[in-house]
Amino acid sequence: MNEVNLSKHFTSDTILVGIGNLLRGDDSFGPILIKKLQNRTSLQLIDAGSAPENFLESICKLSPQKIIIADAVNLDSPVGSLHFLAPDQLQTCTFSTHGPSIDMFVSLLNQMTDAQIHIMAVVPQSTELGQPLSGPVQSAINNLTNNISQLHPLQS
Repeated sequence: MNEVNLSKHFTSDTILVGIGNLLRGDDSFGPILIKKLQNRTSLQLIDAGSAPENFLESICKLSPQKIIIADAVNLDSPVGSLHFLAPDQLQTCTFSTHGPSIDMFVSLLNQMTDAQIHIMAVVPQSTELGQPLSGPVQSAINNLTNNISQLHPLQS
């Protein structure tokens, strides 16, 4: 995972939304990250799976100041590398399994909330059906889990 200043992106009022399909290899990045962070961080976490539009109401009810969407994104970078993208950068990226759905989801979030929205993208090796999670993406998930849980630990 490349060096990214997570404290700049994750504040106490951040909602982390994981998007992806557990059956498609590295596309499972978002949901697996959310699962690993449960009971380890004070951040609001939402596993939106492969139909994030179904979670718009739940997200809006939380009145977020910041929304970070964790997803696998095909970029011209090494597998497992992490990038924070602004919504206007989405048009220059090729998304793996969501098609226009991610664009629509972000557009609706922009209309329905006043939140700052960023995409925390990991570069996948494979998003083919039935493929396992690659080593570099698993490593990125482990590093993010440790770093986010240290930045925003679960309050006892």
